[in-house]
Amino acid sequence: IELLAGDPPAAESELRRAYETLEAMGESGTRAVVAALLAFALCSQERDDESWALIELAEEITDPGDLFPLVLERTTRARLLARQGATGPAEEMARDALALAATTDCVSLHAHTRLALATALAQAGRHDDARELIDQARAIHQAKGNLVAAERVAALVALSQPL
Repeated sequence: IELLAGDPPAAESELRRAYETLEAMGESGTRAVVAALLAFALCSQERDDESWALIELAEEITDPGDLFPLVLERTTRARLLARQGATGPAEEMARDALALAATTDCVSLHAHTRLALATALAQAGRHDDARELIDQARAIHQAKGNLVAAERVAALVALSQPL
């Protein structure tokens, strides 16, 4: 909810508490999802080293068949790579995430992966391609009835903020 509200620091606080609780319980499935979300929250705050560390941790504990954290890991990696200027690997990672997400019925993931790919393409100077993906993500959110996410995408674009 805090990520949807555009408050990555608040999301980080909640996710850290959840992660620590799950770790103390010895749980790994949900902890992988929480670690991937926490990595995204840190990436959103441009705390890249911490985000990379959590992505690696999430990757270690993710079951190979658990698509949700696999997609989240890849989209965050793509964003981090794009920020580093590694646009080719960023695009490849985002396209991999998009392909994985396409095998699920989680439309929020479909939108999320499009925004990660748009970030990589925009960083590479492919703004028209990025804009098309952004429009697709907004339409997915609107069709789902997630007007908050749709408005957030529109606001980020209007403010030229990272996606």
